[in-house]
Amino acid sequence: MSSFSEPLHNFMAGPLVVKLRKEVENFRVFNHADLVANAYHLLMKFVGNMPDWHVRCSPRFGVKNLDIVIFQNYEPRAICQFIFGMTTEKQSYLPTADIEDAIGMMKATLEERAPKGAGRAYIAAVYDYDQRWFLPQTQEKQNVFILPVNCFDIPLHHSWRPKWDEQKKRLF
Repeated sequence: MSSFSEPLHNFMAGPLVVKLRKEVENFRVFNHADLVANAYHLLMKFVGNMPDWHVRCSPRFGVKNLDIVIFQNYEPRAICQFIFGMTTEKQSYLPTADIEDAIGMMKATLEERAPKGAGRAYIAAVYDYDQRWFLPQTQEKQNVFILPVNCFDIPLHHSWRPKWDEQKKRLF
């Protein structure tokens, strides 16, 4: 595996999460498609013109539809699934069932498709939850990482959230 895999992991687990939260905070993300488009854009900027590295949206892996896959030499190095758990109907909602389903799918996909020990899976979940939530145990050896984006942590959430709800209603 390339030495670029560790910087990629560091970007996914750090700056990508911060930047996605900022995109939601700045009223640029209102649904799953917006989230995937923003993540794709940020990943393309990060990967840049690295030789033999490619970022692809919605590639089919057998019967599974993944949101984004990052390839090196045409081998999957990182598979990404995005969960958007904010709606105007629900305040303080955490899509735990969706996250648990995604964990199972990502583990199975890594076992089926990635070279042994070469792939990582990332699940970025955007939600708005006012209670402390402890991430499910994914065991690092299985290379599944959850990237939580809790919008409840946005500064001045109490005034931001009604504005987000209003803009979403106007756009959709």
